[in-house]
Amino acid sequence: MNLLLRLEQLFAQRFTDLEFLSLQDVDMRCSELGDKVRHAYQPDAIVGILDGGQYPSIKLSEQLNLPLYFISISRPYPLIGQLELDDIFLLKRAFTQLYRPLPQLLQPFTNDVQDMRVLVVDEDTGTGQTLGLADAVLRERGAAETRHATLFSYVGHFQPHFAQERVRLRPNPFCKFRKRLPWCKYSPHYEAYNAFQRAYASPAADSTRCGLQFAHSVSS
Repeated sequence: MNLLLRLEQLFAQRFTDLEFLSLQDVDMRCSELGDKVRHAYQPDAIVGILDGGQYPSIKLSEQLNLPLYFISISRPYPLIGQLELDDIFLLKRAFTQLYRPLPQLLQPFTNDVQDMRVLVVDEDTGTGQTLGLADAVLRERGAAETRHATLFSYVGHFQPHFAQERVRLRPNPFCKFRKRLPWCKYSPHYEAYNAFQRAYASPAADSTRCGLQFAHSVSS
């Protein structure tokens, strides 16, 4: 593993007050989010935003028994050696105080969502720009309607249609939100998440899953 990433893990896990959620924690949150959706909306399909929305969209598609597609959208952060700035805890926080790039569609979305009601899933939302870009792409592909579901939303920021938890951000510019999800590379649960990804995308997995060719293509 990259030495810089090891140092990041050590710092984040031992010298900050971050709360690292396990896959089991996220499963419970996804179940609660799925219940909210089930009682208020009847989508025809789910579209997960890679990478942050991949795991929750998989869980929601299983819970709601809906077809699942992926859309590859990310904010382009610079590389530091072999690591994206997005993976480096302190440098990313410093960088985003000065500049926050707009989200970009990284690969064409080619799935057929004509006349479908689509639930767009991501881990969280702040400005709503990523979800807005996903909406625009899906409308171009013929979607009849889009709604949004995220694990977290933030008080005073863009609000999705469904959120498992609404959080008030802290004033600390370097750590406004304490919780970190398992796909964060400095999480102690990152290896467990990697194991899930490998199993999900393996040849033994259900070959009818949609969009798996994008499963490891981008960090969001």
